[in-house]
Amino acid sequence: MTEAQKTPAAKWRQEGQADPHGNHYNCQRAALPLGELTDDELANGVFLHGNEPLNINALLRKTPGYHSAAVWLNAGKDRIRWLSRALEESAAREQALQQRLNAADQRIDDCSGTCEWSREDDSGIWHSGCGVTWSFHDDGPEENGMHFCHSCGKTLVVEATTSEPEQDDDWHMNPCKQGHRDVGASGGVAHCYTCGEEITATTTQEAFEQWNATHAAVDAAPEAKP
Repeated sequence: MTEAQKTPAAKWRQEGQADPHGNHYNCQRAALPLGELTDDELANGVFLHGNEPLNINALLRKTPGYHSAAVWLNAGKDRIRWLSRALEESAAREQALQQRLNAADQRIDDCSGTCEWSREDDSGIWHSGCGVTWSFHDDGPEENGMHFCHSCGKTLVVEATTSEPEQDDDWHMNPCKQGHRDVGASGGVAHCYTCGEEITATTTQEAFEQWNATHAAVDAAPEAKP
């Protein structure tokens, strides 16, 4: 069915006009004529009694359950108008809730994925993939318990770097030329902590390799006393 074939619930609403009955139907179902009847009961009553001749005796005797055809028809008319407005209000609430749901879904979509954070040199300054800057007094976001970006809400990941590896058990440095074993490498410098001998290179790895290439192994160089 096309839009042109659909019958509107009320032309005044479709034309943007005010409700001609004001707030008359802004009430509970029970406040309507024959409001004690359900919608089905009222529909059956209108069908069965909406065209009956007036029973004067039943009307005068106030026979329980008796209503004239005019009462049935009036109650049916008010119930239809009330239901029409209630349906429109329900549809409007549903549309508003759907819009909120769509907005929530969009926020979830916006927060899906990851936000990559990168460190500025060896400082405590970190830059997020969404364009904000954060600083830490100690360590980085992972060590400080940050699992999500405080700006975009995405899962926080630290940028994978190609920085020099931390010294581990495989980094065995030979003693210095004076035989001292108190040696180490960091920041692109391999050096002896005892006598101060050092080799500087572009990376710590290079400095480490140059040091071992120019210094004898441990078993070939007994440690000298300082």
